[in-house]
Amino acid sequence: MKGYFRLFCLLAFFTLSVVYPTSSQVLSFYINGKITDKESNKPIHLAELFISGSSIGTATDEKGNFKISIPLLPCYLVVTHRDYDPFATYIENFMDSIHIALSPSSINPDDYTKLSNSERKKEVRFFCQQFIGDDLHTSYNVLNESVLYFTRTENNFQATSNMPLVIINNHLGYKIRVLIREFDITKRDDLTHEDVPLNSYSGFFVRRIMGHYYYEPIDHGSEAQLKRYEKNRQNFYYGSYRHFLKALYDGEIMEQGYQLTFYPPEAIRNGITFTNLSSVKHSPSRIKECVMNADSMKVDFYSDANGFPINLTKSFESFNKETSVIFPSSISVKIRPNGTSPNVPFDVKGPMGDYYFINTLPDDYEPIRKEEPTPTDNNARIQELIKLYEQ
Repeated sequence: MKGYFRLFCLLAFFTLSVVYPTSSQVLSFYINGKITDKESNKPIHLAELFISGSSIGTATDEKGNFKISIPLLPCYLVVTHRDYDPFATYIENFMDSIHIALSPSSINPDDYTKLSNSERKKEVRFFCQQFIGDDLHTSYNVLNESVLYFTRTENNFQATSNMPLVIINNHLGYKIRVLIREFDITKRDDLTHEDVPLNSYSGFFVRRIMGHYYYEPIDHGSEAQLKRYEKNRQNFYYGSYRHFLKALYDGEIMEQGYQLTFYPPEAIRNGITFTNLSSVKHSPSRIKECVMNADSMKVDFYSDANGFPINLTKSFESFNKETSVIFPSSISVKIRPNGTSPNVPFDVKGPMGDYYFINTLPDDYEPIRKEEPTPTDNNARIQELIKLYEQ
């Protein structure tokens, strides 16, 4: 399979501005830039740009110029155009301007498995099952599955695209553009965790993705529909690996409803260690590097009737408990203050790993916070129990 990301050409003339924001400032700055054809040096009109994982995007004007907001560091700036290879650059520090030269599209269909119409429909169906999921499939619409390319072996399934796959998520209220560098599916034995054929009756799927997301919120509809979107987003956030990483970053594991068990048991002596990364030391959004010192780690998440986490330092009473298992790798995890991460180098089995990639949320999403009962509201707990009973 041709790795088309190797063919990108970046002509970057960075004008670095030394910015030292105070801790009270919100990290946000703009990059001005120009996008041109690598071969002709002519400006590219209507090239689409977005900050990977966010709801921030723009497009170039007739002269190839653009201006885009950077909400957090580090991040990926992604550029796509139907006639060119996609481009992504990693931004770690503040900058003023950038010049990007795109290479003409180089994807070769001959590098991928040739499929009949019926075979392609089967592969698209399998991809949707693994990427979107069956349980809420009717809430999604894939608008351009023709951009997908597939390869399959007995033990492995892969998908990639040269243009963003566009999916309408009617459950969470987003139009999502997904630029897939690699989508890889394997299946592992429940006991040995060794790879088994994809068509095995037993075992669990392991999904790996390398790619970039852009979220366009669906902001039209009735007030009830918009509230339903927010409620669904909240349900996907709490108990997700992002919420878990946010709890790790803040040092509020138990306060956010999590209880950890390390395997082997003696691994608890080292547990989870952190270091701050100096590469963004001048940014108010300081990144922490996390190392999980265990072969595996059981993660129990406790939540109340509304899906909010239970503060385990105060009470173990819970309406719901979900158990997941994390299998750390030797690679450390870089965590931003909001729980997002440029890399998630570990496998997850259980509910935390069952959040299909299409059900992820923008990096700039802020969840609803649970309102603490006021001192005069002595019946808050009773009302919560009544609500659970009525459900």
